[in-house]
Amino acid sequence: MPASVAAPEAQGPQQQKAERPAAPTAAKDNNEEDQQVEQIIQQQLQAGEPESGPPRPGTNVALGRDEVLIRGDEQDKDQDIYHVRGHVEIRFRTYTLHADRATYDSTTGQVTAEGHVVFDGGPHSEHLTGTRATYDVSRDTGTFYDVSGSTGVRVKNKTMYLTSSTPFFFAGKVVDKLGPDRYRVNHGFVTSCQLPKPKWEFESKTTFVEVGDEAKMHHATLKIHGIPVFYFPYVEHPVDNLGRKSGFLIPEIGQSNVRGFIFGDGFYWAINRSSDATIGATLYSSIGWAQHAEYRSVGYKYRFQAQYFGVVDSHGPPVDGQNPGGHELKVDGSWELPSNFRGVISVDNLSSYLFRVRFALSYIEAILSEVRSSGFLTKNWNGYGFGFVVARYQNYESLAPGDYIDIAHTPTFEFSSVERPFNRSRFMYAFDTAAEGVSRHEIGFETAPVVGRLDAKPSISMPTFLHGWTFRPEGSFRETVYTQRLQPGESTVLIGTAVDNPINRNVFAGSMEVRPPTLSKIFHRKIFGDVIKHTIEPFMVYRYQTGIDNFSQIIRFDQRDILADTNEVEYGIVNRLFAKKSKSTAECYLHPKYAEAAEPRPPITSLQADIKKKDETNQGMCDDQQGAARNVITWELANKYFFNPNFGGALVPGTRNVFDSTVDFTGIAFLTQPRRFAPIISRLRLQDKASDAQWALDYDPVLHQINASTLFVGRRFGNFYLSGGQTYMRLPAEISTNNQILPAETVNQYRVGLIYGGIAKKGLSAAVSIGVDSELSYIQGTNTQINYNWDCCGVTFWYSHWAPGAGLTTENAYRFTFSLTNVGTFGNIKRLQRLY
Repeated sequence: MPASVAAPEAQGPQQQKAERPAAPTAAKDNNEEDQQVEQIIQQQLQAGEPESGPPRPGTNVALGRDEVLIRGDEQDKDQDIYHVRGHVEIRFRTYTLHADRATYDSTTGQVTAEGHVVFDGGPHSEHLTGTRATYDVSRDTGTFYDVSGSTGVRVKNKTMYLTSSTPFFFAGKVVDKLGPDRYRVNHGFVTSCQLPKPKWEFESKTTFVEVGDEAKMHHATLKIHGIPVFYFPYVEHPVDNLGRKSGFLIPEIGQSNVRGFIFGDGFYWAINRSSDATIGATLYSSIGWAQHAEYRSVGYKYRFQAQYFGVVDSHGPPVDGQNPGGHELKVDGSWELPSNFRGVISVDNLSSYLFRVRFALSYIEAILSEVRSSGFLTKNWNGYGFGFVVARYQNYESLAPGDYIDIAHTPTFEFSSVERPFNRSRFMYAFDTAAEGVSRHEIGFETAPVVGRLDAKPSISMPTFLHGWTFRPEGSFRETVYTQRLQPGESTVLIGTAVDNPINRNVFAGSMEVRPPTLSKIFHRKIFGDVIKHTIEPFMVYRYQTGIDNFSQIIRFDQRDILADTNEVEYGIVNRLFAKKSKSTAECYLHPKYAEAAEPRPPITSLQADIKKKDETNQGMCDDQQGAARNVITWELANKYFFNPNFGGALVPGTRNVFDSTVDFTGIAFLTQPRRFAPIISRLRLQDKASDAQWALDYDPVLHQINASTLFVGRRFGNFYLSGGQTYMRLPAEISTNNQILPAETVNQYRVGLIYGGIAKKGLSAAVSIGVDSELSYIQGTNTQINYNWDCCGVTFWYSHWAPGAGLTTENAYRFTFSLTNVGTFGNIKRLQRLY
């Protein structure tokens, strides 16, 4: 191909250009004009544009798409072969090749480069360094020797700039460029760590790299600081942020005194853009093997997730004659359906409580005795709501087979409304109706498979605001029909028997809620740089409910069945402290549409106009750049007084009675005898930027004791976070079903935790937590987590000790994970087990 070559200048560096393949040009200028041209070229290369700009010395035409520019200190030509020496720079399209010396054949497009070879460019910021190279500029193929390379990183003046969230590094004795964005690394390794001394690497005889996709290796060895730790027959390493991709996961390894040596793996299947699945198995050398699976799917109008975990306990020790093996299946999902319907499902299928206690991931999960499943279909429109519900509730009383309470709703139809006004009056009405099929089963008691229950409750109220006071009188009627009733046992403490004899319950309820004006005071003296505002919100609610003369014959399924006659008053006070850096110093200006009725205001300056906030609710515009006030402290004190201490005869002395009046008021069932006063409840919350404290206290003025106390305190000090808590409960004595007195029980547990750093902190992080039962004088569990993060990887060690009780062996488990940037995590620490 004919070359258009400009004559080189007599002195100084030389440059030539031509259509590729053609005669090159060579030049090296240090003057100001050449530096400006270099800057323009760099900007155009970054934007993927062809080079243009002012002509360099020795040329008068910008490079085209198929042209090559070669610059150097010296050059000579032998027919179609150009020899360039000293600071060689070869440019073609968006690529640049640097070397100490090079030859270029304009006929074949072949480049041979030697000495400090550097290859840069491409849409993925490819960067290779080596000792020598051969390259075909017409086919984008070549061979590099003694190579260190990277993608997603741009190097300038020995400084690296990331151009991708997933930088990729590799090295090899020989690297072949097989075509655009395709490399073959021979006798080398790949990593996400910076070279030349990576923290970890996948070493393989041959690695195929698809830039922008992934690197594929056969017979690869994972090395950490040069030490081989694991062999992979096949492994893939992402070269770009590809998202999800199918393949085998990194194996997990651990040790436990109960489960033995732990080894497992799984396969991840990226089904499509919105769905994926994981299935795998784990070997427990002392027990048997476990299976786990997960399916996830997320769409524009739906979300679905299913998780399965099962254990085949083939050679583990039995517990109370039972095999602890079993399974648990959890399903959660929601769908936005046509006609504004919404469907939700939440299923928890547990084979036995013993299985959960033995194979739970934490102490908190192991002691959870409740299992809930539900599914519902709802539609809300114009303040009305329709629902179809199927639900099941199980509460395990012990590890014995079948010792649990099982309550099912199969199904429930609900139709209700929010409060709505009667025409234009101040009267508001609402209703709640339900048609249900329910059942209850437990040891010693069983209803029919389906017990019909019809429930209807219309109500009317008249909220009134008068001189800052709020009054809300309300009245309601309730009619409930059951197809079965409870025939009480011979003793008041026996459960009784469900008989096929319908029963009807009629209830009238009236209430009056009174809330005086909120009292407030602003303290102008700052505390810790904040202006403090204190508010006091007293309240009182009187409630009267009657007509329930058959409480002992009502079968208890849920909250609809614990209504009892009552005549009570609840009273309390809520204190709040708000903090703000300062009061608003800006002036408030009325909205223009209210300006006629307002007094003259000073004009709004242009700066004020930029920062003003429109507030038509307050009929004005205010400038307040101090931010919203923070609710620092909330403290509620409340109590109830019962004018009817027997609750219309529903209260059974010697047992823990639960009524609608008390179920949501205190933390434990306190009604074991007739009484006038309920426990005094205190709910305190303190919250600031670095601190959080909560204290819930129930004090019984009748028994002069604390019934329940739950305390939590947390404080952050720089990288440290210290937390502690206490749970105290005093359960009242009661009479058992065999007429024996069960003494009062006391629960007193403490928890302390300390965290330094975090999961993403570079360097060392650590955490420890401990739980102690002071009444039983034993340590419930301890967890310790230590991790260290480098720039491209991190290692975590985790130790757990917890005692499930109930005669089960205390478990000591050792786990670890090794995380590789842009690859995955090697190990078996689950997310729920982490302390941070």
